[in-house]
Amino acid sequence: MKRTNDRPTLSLRWSEIGSLRSDAYRELYQHPPLPMPERTVCSYVVFLASEKGEHINRDRLEELISFAGLKTLEQNDLFFLGTNDKLKVKWERHSEFETFTFCSRASEKSEFARTSIEGLPKQWTANHFEDSLVATHIHVTPVDKNYLEKPSSPDCFQSPPVAGGFVCDRNAVIWSDFRIQGDGFTRIVVKDGNLGPFRLGRLIQRILDIETYRVLAQMGQLTNYATNRRIAALEDELSNILAHEEGHSGRPDDKALLEKLIALSSRVDNLVTRDSNRYDATKAYGQIVFRRLEEINEQRIQGAQRLSNFIRRRFIPAMNTNDATATRLDKLEQRIARTSALFRTKIDVQVQNQNALVLDSMNRRADTQIKLQQTVEALSVVAISYYAIGIFSTLAKFLNLAGVSLQADLMTGIAAPIIVYMVFIFGRKLKRKLGLR
Repeated sequence: MKRTNDRPTLSLRWSEIGSLRSDAYRELYQHPPLPMPERTVCSYVVFLASEKGEHINRDRLEELISFAGLKTLEQNDLFFLGTNDKLKVKWERHSEFETFTFCSRASEKSEFARTSIEGLPKQWTANHFEDSLVATHIHVTPVDKNYLEKPSSPDCFQSPPVAGGFVCDRNAVIWSDFRIQGDGFTRIVVKDGNLGPFRLGRLIQRILDIETYRVLAQMGQLTNYATNRRIAALEDELSNILAHEEGHSGRPDDKALLEKLIALSSRVDNLVTRDSNRYDATKAYGQIVFRRLEEINEQRIQGAQRLSNFIRRRFIPAMNTNDATATRLDKLEQRIARTSALFRTKIDVQVQNQNALVLDSMNRRADTQIKLQQTVEALSVVAISYYAIGIFSTLAKFLNLAGVSLQADLMTGIAAPIIVYMVFIFGRKLKRKLGLR
């Protein structure tokens, strides 16, 4: 961003701004729902996106186009819509996953007597369906006189309970048991009360979003189980460090304990770095699920459990576990940070005490050295004076022998204190001159 007259402006050329504007409007239509006829069966499959590059994900689509002979109706980097004589195919690329939606004419005999998967090439389904994250069949049929009764076809749901309710202002009914059937797919029945192709398509898209983001969010719960075990082990390790510190307060091994805390903090940081994105993604997916449940505006069918209640009752605990795990990890990180700070403070205090003792010892040594120096200085004055007096005595005796009438011993006795005083004064002046005092 550049600033001109205190007003923020985009540092882009006009041609680039025009391109961004087009991209911004095109983003509104990146993932459009498919219009649905009133009698349709959809097969919906979700795959986790490859981390090796987008072209890896496109290979799966290109292979399907080649095998099924699809005619392209619409295509961009994140969306593909194609068709052949038997079915319509939609492919979408999202941040963490890619989806395939296959739509074809539903059988009029019973629900799921025929699915869209039957129109796919066998070699393609054999190569790719085993690693799918979500797999769902949706059967759309007009309402009939039994539309409020739970579907009982043997091709539909294998066993109760079956959840369902009115949606879209009571203009449609949905049923599901959220169980994976023998073919690896879950099943959802939608009874259409004349919603129209576009409104019905939006309803189907919301139902598929609920199923997709619910599974993606619950993947985070599996991560939470492993993370909680690691957090428990780290908490035990921290408790052992604290217990050891309480039992050995003031010992020299405080630095060793601090090193253990630093290593423990590093492991926690690695855990946070590895799983924090998963926590945020799980929370975001959970919010999408709850928002889609509100959008379908489900109402109760007498004698049946509402589908939204069924999901919330089992989904909310998973979201709470995700939040609790993130909070627990954050609190562990804070505890380690506080404990490390306390250990550092304790070690700093110990070092300061040791430094004080060292300084006190150095002061005592300095005092001793000063006293020794003063003693040496006194002895030096005596020694110098002794030699000076000796020289003076020798000189006096020489003069006496030379005929000068002197009493050498008397003169030496008189001169001795004068010489001592002069040596003392000379020493003090020399020290002042050298800056020693």
